[in-house]
Amino acid sequence: MMAIIFLLIFTFPIISHAQIHGGVKGGINMASFVGEHSEGSKFRTDYLGGIFLHHQIMQNFEIQAELLYSRKGARGERGINGMEMRDIILLEYIDVPVIAKFIMPQAGKTLVPGLLAGLFYSYNLNSELEVKSNGTTIQTHDLNGIIRKGDFGVLIGGQITFIIGSRLAGIEFRYTRGVTSIQKMEDIDLKNHVLSLTTFITLF
Repeated sequence: MMAIIFLLIFTFPIISHAQIHGGVKGGINMASFVGEHSEGSKFRTDYLGGIFLHHQIMQNFEIQAELLYSRKGARGERGINGMEMRDIILLEYIDVPVIAKFIMPQAGKTLVPGLLAGLFYSYNLNSELEVKSNGTTIQTHDLNGIIRKGDFGVLIGGQITFIIGSRLAGIEFRYTRGVTSIQKMEDIDLKNHVLSLTTFITLF
């Protein structure tokens, strides 16, 4: 489905010689869970990176699609027999966001602010639980049997773009939230939510 959307978005502009830019981006995720059964979930920091294509439909409006490797999850803390334990859930995804960008260009300025909103589909590559005590891993558990392969959600954010000759570079802040539970069990309500800070640069 997301591949079809991607093709529909980019085929017409390529044919009609619209302004196309592509590049790379990367940064950090601060990820945790929300939902009825997310009590005790805390943010954990990890990374994301990938490629993007965008085209300018109007002076103030762009559409962008991305292909990202993104590490999400959460952490929690508990005590057992006087020992402090830390549970770290690592969820590895391929994210495919489709984003509308509202650009606010100013004549003669090389710094351009913008707002963004969109949808994303994520495919889970791997899920695991790591249990640590005093900084040492004491157990690991495979969670692939209980985590759904697909995740779907919404995103909002903002960016600042710098015009550097023929290239664009910038900083982006984004909040993404899943709208479906990541657990396969129907009575468990647990959703991804992630704060991301990335930098990007166009290569063409």
